[in-house]
Amino acid sequence: MALDRKVAFIQQLQIVLLAHGCYVSSSSSMLLIVCRRKVIISEDGAMKASPSALRRIVADNVRRLRRDLALSQEDLAGLAQLHRTYVGAIERAERNLSLDNIERLALALKVEPASLLSSAGR
Repeated sequence: MALDRKVAFIQQLQIVLLAHGCYVSSSSSMLLIVCRRKVIISEDGAMKASPSALRRIVADNVRRLRRDLALSQEDLAGLAQLHRTYVGAIERAERNLSLDNIERLALALKVEPASLLSSAGR
């Protein structure tokens, strides 16, 4: 991705994250993102973090776009150079994606990375 596309992506990412109540700070060499998450205590006393709203949006968008292209999770994983079980975990909102993996999925799904983070795409 060219530098100006990366800058544009980071700016779009900041807007989306701010809309979801996250604190975002950036400099020329660093991007800091802090989001608060709810912790749920299950009946057996185990603590488990609930998926953030943004992670749920990404999960729904990846699943929808994958199905629109008639791809299996395994097909998408191959195109994005990710493990098939990782793609399944993304679609269940169990994984916290890196920017690199958001970019890989977007390329495989033939969309802009920011569209995976947007609830408008639903």
